[in-house]
Amino acid sequence: MKTPLLPIDILSIYKNSLGDRVPLPLLDHDYRELGTGRTYINPMTGRNYTHREYFRDVLAGTPHPGNVTIRANSHFFYNATRPLDTNPANRLPTDNYIYFNADTNVLEINGPVQFNGDLTLTRGNGNDRTIHYTGRGCWLVLGNVTLDADLLAMNPNGTTVNTFPVNNILGIMAEGSMTVGSQSQLRMMGAFYAQQQIRSSKQTITLGTFVSNYFDMGKNVPDIFQVPELADNLPLGMIGAYPILVFQQVSWRER
Repeated sequence: MKTPLLPIDILSIYKNSLGDRVPLPLLDHDYRELGTGRTYINPMTGRNYTHREYFRDVLAGTPHPGNVTIRANSHFFYNATRPLDTNPANRLPTDNYIYFNADTNVLEINGPVQFNGDLTLTRGNGNDRTIHYTGRGCWLVLGNVTLDADLLAMNPNGTTVNTFPVNNILGIMAEGSMTVGSQSQLRMMGAFYAQQQIRSSKQTITLGTFVSNYFDMGKNVPDIFQVPELADNLPLGMIGAYPILVFQQVSWRER
């Protein structure tokens, strides 16, 4: 059984072992390719793509133009590859899309998608509070993110064996701030990044990781269970998804 770590513990370990040698990744930093760390030249500017530019111009298709609320009792579909096609029955495996079926409470995610506004995932009526996601996807939100529903990974056949993060993973990046569980007793699976701050003030249980410039954990002791396999299974477009090598000389002896 793994011991839950609070973000303050994560920050303490990070600072003690790495100091300032590994900075917090920002959306204006160079885009670094998943796994290899490779950068790419933006032909429009002659310099390296920033993470924000590469996500928008190369990976994500057409950004959603405004604020989005995905509610546990309401259908939602957006196809970033073919945004004029609003029929989820026409989605293709090569499309970047989000499809939430409120009848089954299953959220299909496929590829990178950008939102030019705020994003809210929230519950429906009564006990309708769980969103099961399947697939691999990464979302870049240019505003703030609010997560107020259970967000749990599931295989396409409805099973949960080896579901997270190897087979199904959702990464959410907020250019602004992220509120995780303003309502109590929520459960989350995913990789969560906010450039400004992450606030989790209730007894939320998160399987995955938080990355942010600032954490506000409130007074109700939320739990964060880190998943070692997450680092090797981040979705395409997730910030910081490249190897970082740090060398520290402990001792040296001439022979």
